[in-house]
Amino acid sequence: MNVASNTDENRGNLAKLLGRMFKLEERKENLEVDYKDINIEEEYAGYLLELKELGILLGTGEDTFSPDGLSTREQVISIMVRFYEQLTGTAIELTEEELTPFKDEDISPWARESVAKAAKMGITNGMGDGFFRPQQETSYAHVLTFTERVLLLIDSYEEKITEKEEPVVE
Repeated sequence: MNVASNTDENRGNLAKLLGRMFKLEERKENLEVDYKDINIEEEYAGYLLELKELGILLGTGEDTFSPDGLSTREQVISIMVRFYEQLTGTAIELTEEELTPFKDEDISPWARESVAKAAKMGITNGMGDGFFRPQQETSYAHVLTFTERVLLLIDSYEEKITEKEEPVVE
């Protein structure tokens, strides 16, 4: 894992970082991997399998994960939105106007909705110039920032749920 904030994150390190930040238990047994490019001895493998099983971290192809490939902004944002929706059981709804929060025309079709949801939720505000830059490699600092924002949203969601569940005492 890279400590320098401007260092780009590869997908293997991203799996390990997210597994730890989301407090997932690292799987140490039954490490059967569908991806042909994963070495189960690697530190990230157990977290990757947990994240994959939850539907949060997906491969780059049918049988590849590309652990040494660098993570793009659209990949990381898609992971963050999936994590939030999976954990809270809440699907973020978008209006037609909310589907295009940024000027970029190179957002991949599979990521377009997640990028729009992340903008609506405040996970990302883009790059400050109206663009998101979806293909830009994601730095460690970006991953930490996005993750912190998602965790704050989850805390806020859990507080609202708890408030609704607590009976009003008169």
